[in-house]
Amino acid sequence: MLVTIHSVQTHFAGALHVPIEINISRGIKFHLIGMPPKKANECRNRVYTVLKSLRWHWPGQRITINIKPEIVPHSSMDWDVPIAIGILASSGQISNRALDQYLFVGTMGLDGAIAPVEDPFNAIELARALGKKAIFLNCDKAWVPHLNLSNAIKIIRVSTFEALVAMLQGERALVALKKRKHPTVENGIHPSGCFSEVAGQMPLKKALEVAVAGGHHLWVEGAPGQGKSILLKRLPSILPPTNTTNEALVKKMQYSMISNTAELNFERPFQWVAPQDGGSEVFGPNREFSRLLQESFTKAEEISKLPLHLLPKKRSKIPKVVKALGGVCVVDELLKQKENVRVGLLKELDHYHFQVFAALNPCPCGHFGTSTNCRCSAILLENHRSKMTGALNDRFDIKVHNASLGDIDPLPEQSITIRSRIELAWQRQMNRQGKQNAQLQDEEILRTGCFSIPVLVKINRESRLRGYSYRGRKQLMSICLTLMDLEGQNEVLESTVDQALLLRWQQRSEPLKLKKTQWVPPKVKV
Repeated sequence: MLVTIHSVQTHFAGALHVPIEINISRGIKFHLIGMPPKKANECRNRVYTVLKSLRWHWPGQRITINIKPEIVPHSSMDWDVPIAIGILASSGQISNRALDQYLFVGTMGLDGAIAPVEDPFNAIELARALGKKAIFLNCDKAWVPHLNLSNAIKIIRVSTFEALVAMLQGERALVALKKRKHPTVENGIHPSGCFSEVAGQMPLKKALEVAVAGGHHLWVEGAPGQGKSILLKRLPSILPPTNTTNEALVKKMQYSMISNTAELNFERPFQWVAPQDGGSEVFGPNREFSRLLQESFTKAEEISKLPLHLLPKKRSKIPKVVKALGGVCVVDELLKQKENVRVGLLKELDHYHFQVFAALNPCPCGHFGTSTNCRCSAILLENHRSKMTGALNDRFDIKVHNASLGDIDPLPEQSITIRSRIELAWQRQMNRQGKQNAQLQDEEILRTGCFSIPVLVKINRESRLRGYSYRGRKQLMSICLTLMDLEGQNEVLESTVDQALLLRWQQRSEPLKLKKTQWVPPKVKV
């Protein structure tokens, strides 16, 4: 008897529908088509052992199993459960009347325990798109608050194959998962930490608040040990919700890439680029895949339509710029990064598919302009500063120079307080234009109607005096909108422009001066 069981194969860009055909006919041997030989043999042995241990009859006939679509070789193949169900249905040991309405996914142990799937989110979304009545799987409890538990489909969480068969035979009720609240943050402290744990750095905290609220790029320059990296690592505690236009896409990508359930608390993707990371780790070996994915992200299209041959072979090989889409990418020690990383960032900074926060030292030793004596020569200083090209410098909206510890606030604000202001400002942007201020073009900024004629005159005058480029002028106007939203106003004031100018370019406490070395004539032997 020929039986078709529906399963799913999750991968980075979504999920594939996998119809599995099982036929039992006269003859002998077991044939599994569409799976690598090694994995096919492992799957056959697991299914055989489970059925025999649960006292089901193993058909002594010719068993042919055909897995129909093109398979992504690097994905997990959780097909033990659908194959075992298909063998029982094809041999007539259980009824196959309602099997077309269900979707099965899962790998079994030899005792019949069903292992949790790595990516239940995409599996459930595919079952919903296919119009299935229910999906049977096992998943970690931490996933439950993040799943779409609507009434359109029943999500049956089963941990053993014996319980699953009992449900199919009507011996047990089909108990679907119920909605649960998202895990709350204890005492207002986010898993990534809280801004109140970092002493001082009041100007940098304010700059980070403005950058996160408006989606701006930011780079901060300061000596080591001042708290730059510590604050940047706490950015997830103040990130706003995802953009409404790409919310489903961002969540689908994020959940499909997460293997550690502890990371599910992050609402937006967060990536950290260390100086030792190479260009292939940051941008991936295949730039065509990153380009297509970013186009899909911009148009909010279905990313599962991407060519399968372009998908990374392992989840660990997914580029960091792809993982950061819709979120934040922190580039530590920007000027110590490899040249191909700095050059590759130029294009990413233009599109605002994600925010870039960069940290760097003022010199190779890190103590230029501080109370500690700088040990760098003039040549080292010049080589260090030359890596910050004009094109790279011009693409950062907010610049904080010489970030020092500063005055210590006796009652520092917690991240939950800062995030509440950011969410209000974010909501104003979504209601007004549907995206964050940094993503607006020049004509879209003017279309908001928040700039009066005197304010525009001041912005043009200051831009000419400071030598801002066309991009720099647009960045200044978008920062003005973000400050306006944080203050809850409906119009940009001249005082708002003054605040934006400070954020656009905060000067160092002292100008950059290269060391002068005295020339000494060589000694000549007579």
